[in-house]
Amino acid sequence: MPCSVPSVETDRDDRAPGPSSEPTETRDDGRKRVLYAITRANLGGAQKHLLWLVDAARERYRPLVLVGESGFLTDALEARGIEYRCLPSLKREISPGSDWRAVRDIRREIRRHRPHLVHLHSFKACALGRLAALGLGVPVLVTAHGWTFTDGNPATRRTVGILVERLLARACARIIVVCRRDLEIAVARRISSPERLVMIHNGVPDKDASAIERHSRGSRVKLVNVGRICRQKDQVGLASILPSATADVEMRFIGDGPERAKLEQIVEREKLDQRVILETDNFDPAGRLRESHVYVSWSRWEGLSLGMIEALRSGLPIVATDVGGTNELVCPGVNGFLVDHGDDQAFLAAIKTLAEDAELRARMGSASRRIYLENFTLDRCLSRTLGVYSELAGADNAPEVRTG
Repeated sequence: MPCSVPSVETDRDDRAPGPSSEPTETRDDGRKRVLYAITRANLGGAQKHLLWLVDAARERYRPLVLVGESGFLTDALEARGIEYRCLPSLKREISPGSDWRAVRDIRREIRRHRPHLVHLHSFKACALGRLAALGLGVPVLVTAHGWTFTDGNPATRRTVGILVERLLARACARIIVVCRRDLEIAVARRISSPERLVMIHNGVPDKDASAIERHSRGSRVKLVNVGRICRQKDQVGLASILPSATADVEMRFIGDGPERAKLEQIVEREKLDQRVILETDNFDPAGRLRESHVYVSWSRWEGLSLGMIEALRSGLPIVATDVGGTNELVCPGVNGFLVDHGDDQAFLAAIKTLAEDAELRARMGSASRRIYLENFTLDRCLSRTLGVYSELAGADNAPEVRTG
């Protein structure tokens, strides 16, 4: 049986408005309009990136953010007076009924907001948002924060991801990839024509990087990891190999997520409470990064990790798995070490090398800070992204969004 489609009037009650519930088409302040969509509102890299982007761009572009739930992102948007809508139909999980409603809801918001540009983030929002914009005459920009079909992802996710991206690539004007490896994969897998792809590295805002005496001899070496506690980042696997570490190290995990309980169980089972610290807030970890000696990552797959970029900013050497764009952040022997995921011995050996050599930590930390300043500042990221905005939404007149 075909799905029944509720009327717009019935569906309005499901939408949670942001700071202003006034219909957007009646309030025109002269800025060009950009409609953003993202699935989740949790504290993660894509959400932090979107928040920084919207906040910086709103002097020139008037934003409306569509998000599938309330949480960190909606709280932060509301605190900044940025308009958003919660669309309960926009869920991360595959659900034909909800997905159809999400396409309809996003399409309705495009018609109401009449944006000069639609900018989509996260796999599900990118797919449904492109379908919603079909035939409306609005340019669509997609940011791929990391392909779902790279090694390390579950097999079903990889298969679905590559099919969806191939089918919908032509439904957008540009696709931003965040690292060179993702660009190469997109071309090799025939996801899109090269001229539609744009590589723009992620960036984070600069902070005071005045060095503390973190690399002095004799103190216990403090390792740190920042990110969502989940299968992708594999903090559970990282904690599992810590008992084999021969160096005198302390491990701090900063983040929260679906595998938090598993991580706590590992800490309790292996009696690591004297060596492992668990913290939940990772929006601005700069202070705790400055107190650390080495950043470590045991990810199964990545796009371009904001946590690692924050470590570069703080002048930390990095030991990480060679996945995604990590080899653009870590130059082996210069500012850290790269190993294969699953090679416990190589990972622990790299940690031991840094733990026992304060001068090496200091030298590699200085190189990390230099790499950050040259390549991964937020200003650099925003400048290039807004350049794409100007290219795609360059017309001075409001677009004639089709209503058919």
